[in-house]
Amino acid sequence: MSTDHQSSNVNGSENSSTTRRKIIATLVLIPIGVVLVFSLWLANEAGELPWQTDPTRIPITPFANLPTVEPAAATPSPQD
Repeated sequence: MSTDHQSSNVNGSENSSTTRRKIIATLVLIPIGVVLVFSLWLANEAGELPWQTDPTRIPITPFANLPTVEPAAATPSPQD
């Protein structure tokens, strides 16, 4: 009969230890998951995720398509 009593104590302490581990794991893993999800969301908004493609680059030549303007005439000076 004492054997049953000892085994129930061992099982009882294992259950409390297992429960304690589950609580600690939950308290650690939930904040890590929240931080990870938030970080991925921010990176997605910034377009910085590795699997996101870069936008197509369009070559631009500055001032290439501006119409040419003839030089302005000299400013007339007041006549004395």
